[in-house]
Amino acid sequence: MLEVVELTMFSCSPDYPEIGFTQEGLVMFFQFCPIRDLVLCGANIFDDDGMKALASAQFLETLELMDCKEITDAGMRLLADCPSLVNLTLRQCDGFSDVGVTEVVRARKLDSLIVEGCSQVSVKSVQGAAKSVHFERDCPGYGRLNRSSLMGMGSYDL
Repeated sequence: MLEVVELTMFSCSPDYPEIGFTQEGLVMFFQFCPIRDLVLCGANIFDDDGMKALASAQFLETLELMDCKEITDAGMRLLADCPSLVNLTLRQCDGFSDVGVTEVVRARKLDSLIVEGCSQVSVKSVQGAAKSVHFERDCPGYGRLNRSSLMGMGSYDL
């Protein structure tokens, strides 16, 4: 049974998904597979409507969004309804602010929250938000992020 999914979509235009993925296809996938761990990297085709589908994912425990520019505060508010979410990682996502992050952390009992390089999010919105919190305003020298480039990054608890 498929439980862990990582989708890396760097350099894919939101206007024309050359790789053959559409948000509608991903939404169907999320709705019919009991995914527990999801990583979306550079998913520019994924926006607030996609977050609405994730919010109804019954088994989703861990979500990592990296360089997902189309997700706004409205999408983060929807994520607050995700019933099993306990681990949330946000890296270089600039479409949402403290408002959206605050909505998620207020509604969810997170074990882990990692926020790195999200220019509109401040340390104020993440303090005390989870058992383990890591916040870094900038990720100097990392450019566009991917999982392998993050393996050597240190962690700081708040």
